[in-house]
Amino acid sequence: MSINKLLDVAGRSLFTYQKALNVTSNNIVNANNPNYSKRRITMSQVAPDHRFGLGIGSGVEISDIARVRNELTDKQIIGYNHEYSYNNRYSELLTQVEQLYSEPSDLGVSNLMNEFFNSWEELAVNPSSTALRNNVINSAQKFSSKVNSIYDGYEVIKTDVKKEAEQTVSEMNNHIMNIYNLNREIYKATAVNRNANDLLDERAATLEELSKLANISVTYDDNNVANVSIGGSFAVDRVHAEKYLLAEEDGKLKIKPHEESGAIMVNSGKISALNDIFSKKITEHKALLDNLATTVMDEVNSIHSSGYSLHEPPVTGIDFFSGYEHGKLFINEDILADPRYIAVSADQTDGNGEFASAIGALKDRDTMDGLTFESKYSDFISGMASEIVQHDQQGQSLGLVLDQLSLTKAEYSGVSTDEEMVNVIKFQRSYNASAKLIQVADELFQTIINMV
Repeated sequence: MSINKLLDVAGRSLFTYQKALNVTSNNIVNANNPNYSKRRITMSQVAPDHRFGLGIGSGVEISDIARVRNELTDKQIIGYNHEYSYNNRYSELLTQVEQLYSEPSDLGVSNLMNEFFNSWEELAVNPSSTALRNNVINSAQKFSSKVNSIYDGYEVIKTDVKKEAEQTVSEMNNHIMNIYNLNREIYKATAVNRNANDLLDERAATLEELSKLANISVTYDDNNVANVSIGGSFAVDRVHAEKYLLAEEDGKLKIKPHEESGAIMVNSGKISALNDIFSKKITEHKALLDNLATTVMDEVNSIHSSGYSLHEPPVTGIDFFSGYEHGKLFINEDILADPRYIAVSADQTDGNGEFASAIGALKDRDTMDGLTFESKYSDFISGMASEIVQHDQQGQSLGLVLDQLSLTKAEYSGVSTDEEMVNVIKFQRSYNASAKLIQVADELFQTIINMV
């Protein structure tokens, strides 16, 4: 091997191991970056020199800097992300709904409803008592106020959920545009055989974030471009990025492509949880609350309207409740102004409280789908609690799966500082050896010069 060839081989080796040290250093400084995939260096022999019939080695070069990634693990994380996000957010929102009812407590609907019916039983013992009549009015007002408070609470939650849904759709659009831009840059890099590892890492992290918002599907073409669909509807590739809008129609939230009339079928992820609470769960709960309040009103009025007041002459045909609308259970204004309008006498005498006793007994009658008020309401509350527990447990189970997948991802793609430090020593020694070759070549040159 000529001295020039020796210098060429040594110089190429210095450059190769310097680059290897740079890659290893980059791995080390990103050891705590969860979105970074370690780089693995592949070295290969430079094509040998076959001149003069000899195959003289030409040194070493870096043929590839590979991004270490397990595609199956990535796919599983994306698949579980939207399910975990759905159950987690759904449970949190339903817990907020449950708190509106203040159960179990003295301020809960159950206790206030029982107090209302108990006040009628107390009035039946002394129907002419003004204090007991005022107690009936007060208990009715507290029950009505609680119903109204829950109804208003639902409206607050709906407003907050819709606002959060709008923000989430905006976040989804941002992720889609980011993926679109990354796809274009990755395509350009791939076309000219340029390394795009950093771009691929950024896109993978963005896809994971997007998968938390909605059920997505991802495929890759030959140029490593990600083709993403959301809810079975195309969302983004290299040449197009969809933009979505949140619309409210008939009390339901819908996610629509910007230039189309139809909605996409988002059935998982954070957006789906928000939509299910807004469009289904709150509507169902308000309907039950309305049914409870209107049934109480109708049953009480049915009995009360047959009774006689304390006036002279006694008045009959009086409704205790004047109506129910949008969570507000109205008490008869005449009764509020004059408790003597409470009509509980069956024979027009002051001491008769037969109808007060009958109203008090309503709490033990099967007036709602074959159940008492208390049983119907308790079934509703326990059902809501069970649903929260179910989604909590499902979320925890999925969280454990994601933790294991994240650990697998970290073990496969994450940086091991011990491994990298071994590489540092190996590459450093190889670099020093290459430098020694240049020193040897220099000494050879000096020997030849001194011989002249």
